Amino acid sequence: MYKLAKPLLLPFILAVVALLSGCESGEVSPEPYFHQVVAKPAVQVPEYTIDRYFVGQVQARQRAELGFEVAGTIEQVMVDEGDRVSQGQVLAQLDNRLLNAEIAEIEASGDDINARLDLAKLKLKRERELNSKGYAAEQRIDELMAEIASLNAQLMSLKARQASAETMLSKHQLVAPYAGEIAYRYSDSGSIAQPGHIIFRLLEQGQEEARVGVPTRLVSALSVGAPVVIQVAGKDMQAKVMAIATNVDAMTRTSSVRIAMPAVPEAVDGEMVYLHVPERIQQPGFWLTDSSLASGVRGMWNVYVLVPQAGSDLYTIEARSIELLYMADGRAFVKGAINQGEPVISAGLHRVVPGLSVRLSSASSGAQ
Repeated sequence: MYKLAKPLLLPFILAVVALLSGCESGEVSPEPYFHQVVAKPAVQVPEYTIDRYFVGQVQARQRAELGFEVAGTIEQVMVDEGDRVSQGQVLAQLDNRLLNAEIAEIEASGDDINARLDLAKLKLKRERELNSKGYAAEQRIDELMAEIASLNAQLMSLKARQASAETMLSKHQLVAPYAGEIAYRYSDSGSIAQPGHIIFRLLEQGQEEARVGVPTRLVSALSVGAPVVIQVAGKDMQAKVMAIATNVDAMTRTSSVRIAMPAVPEAVDGEMVYLHVPERIQQPGFWLTDSSLASGVRGMWNVYVLVPQAGSDLYTIEARSIELLYMADGRAFVKGAINQGEPVISAGLHRVVPGLSVRLSSASSGAQ
């Protein structure tokens, strides 16, 4: 039975093989896939700018440590910390009872001398009348004139003492030399004040300025009256250069730059301020996006440059070593084995490797 079936299977097998061979000969081979990359032409520039920031401090234009010039007991303190005061306002008062008593005594002595002086002048007038009639001697007139001169001298001395006492009395009052704000109060009523002992710290208001140390190599980038950008309490704002010191600090090797602060709430005495000073570096190179950089060996950096393939729209990826000079705001300034106009892959480096053939994406346009 099996022997009869074998001749019948042979034509069937041959037909199946022919059918399969015909199907295979009709198939089209798929086109090879090439990854598309985004690249930007490298544009060389002759220099780059580094944003430098230097720290300083906001200060009141005037600050004074106020105290009495004479010793005494503080009778009254009229102001406290945080109070605004006007120029000439009395801030504190010493006990002046002894001085008032001395001035009263001087005034009483002056009244006595004036009375005696009036009497001496009256006597002199009478003696001269008698002398003209021959009833008075010249000696008596001389004595009265000497007495009047002595009384005048005593009166001048009293006036000098009174002026001195009144000057001392004025020094028993501590007054504000200018309008401002009381930053600190160090003494209370009843305390004993000594010459030079600080009672208040007074800060001038509305005239804040900042002092920032800037390296001498960058001072030339600033000029008096020029606008500058500063940062206070995390906010950028415009200010103006007031003055630039010509000397250099021996410790910091910087020159002091005074900046007029804008009238903003953040510009208070003691607040930190950051001065922005751009520094131009004369070094040819290329600005690239930071996503264009790939890690190299031994701490070096690479970029992937596209080299066109002859007679094709394909490119070969080539790794080039570069030196990273500066990086800020998502951009990197580099120098190295890059030529003007060469397309540099700007993103997606993790998807490609050197030597790979790729196509240029339609999104590639413009410089980096």
